[in-house]
Amino acid sequence: MAKVLFFFTSSYPFGTAETFIENEIRYLSEAFDKIVIVSNEMIQKQTRIVPDNIHLEQKPYDLNKKDKLLSFINFFNLLFWEEIYIIQNTYRKRITIPIVNTILQSLQKSRLWKPYITNLVKRNCQSTDSIYMYSYWNNDMSLILATYKTANKNIKVFSRMHGWDVYFEANDINYLPFRSFIFKRLDHVFSISEKGKMYYSILFPKKVLPITVAKLGVPKQELKIRPNNPCFTILSISNMIPIKNLARLVEGLSLLTIDFKWIHLGDGNIRNEIESLATRLIQGKFDFKGQLFHEQVQEFLKTQPIDLFINVSKSEGIPVSIMEVFSFGIPCIATKVGGTPEIINEQNGILLSENPTPDEISQCIEVFYQLSKKKKEEKRMEAYKTWENDYNAEKNYNLFIEKVLAL
Repeated sequence: MAKVLFFFTSSYPFGTAETFIENEIRYLSEAFDKIVIVSNEMIQKQTRIVPDNIHLEQKPYDLNKKDKLLSFINFFNLLFWEEIYIIQNTYRKRITIPIVNTILQSLQKSRLWKPYITNLVKRNCQSTDSIYMYSYWNNDMSLILATYKTANKNIKVFSRMHGWDVYFEANDINYLPFRSFIFKRLDHVFSISEKGKMYYSILFPKKVLPITVAKLGVPKQELKIRPNNPCFTILSISNMIPIKNLARLVEGLSLLTIDFKWIHLGDGNIRNEIESLATRLIQGKFDFKGQLFHEQVQEFLKTQPIDLFINVSKSEGIPVSIMEVFSFGIPCIATKVGGTPEIINEQNGILLSENPTPDEISQCIEVFYQLSKKKKEEKRMEAYKTWENDYNAEKNYNLFIEKVLAL
């Protein structure tokens, strides 16, 4: 009897996104006899090597125009009306056209994916196999798996949830579909933060939800003692998209009175805008490295002296980038959003407010800069200890798998 895992991702192992799965996949491949990764990425090429017991499939996540039009048929689905009732009576929200469209299209995806998953299982499993299904995000894939579970009760189905797939307010329409149904049907949901778990305990106070915290993790690295360097070096790592608030960071950096260099790893659709702003406000003091593969980021952190990491995002789960730099003993300044306060404290860094002004950003950087060499090294050591105690990949992923196999 084999243990078979169907693992649903947004892009991994294609393209450059979801780099954090690279830390997890090795442990999954050791725990399961066979893994089928179903990626929603249809354009980019495979860029990551996967273990030998992994088979790859690709299927688009978004509906085409025809299926969006046909989604109206789900007006006759009882789940549509149950969700409308929950929105009005539990969430106390007004029903809007974008919310209705979201519900209808989520149900349409679930309807269209069902025969695909049935065939996927048939092609990859024997009748005696133990089957597990894992959605990396708590999005419509979780709904699809929850619906499939309804008619296939022997299959173990679970999901992670991170940041944007947790908080209603992180989404344009201030809503995420079918949370109640997902929590009712999935065997378990693993939140990467205590904040995410608490969010739904407050939203559904009368329900016992199948949610536990299962933190992500990164591999062990060598603790780096910062060498003397006349130029104070600040690092950030993120996609260059509006929610990462990089324009505000540039404005804050422009107010610094110290000599500094800002290095950013990552790319995105507002890079030109941020580059123009940086050229105007901090010309000669920034270096955009663009999108790097995970191995390149690791090599950069190993070889480049960094004084301080900064994250001013408007919304987060718990940033894996902070776990990464902590594994090298690099302190961090970050906004008090999502689960970030669970990883940042006054011992290993500095917490900014949720929506810091440029003045607040610059002042916090200068406060760190003015710390004595001894205090800075203490923060570096505390950053490393935070990784060691809470975000060690080997410890966290083995514990996660232990919980999954016990479902």
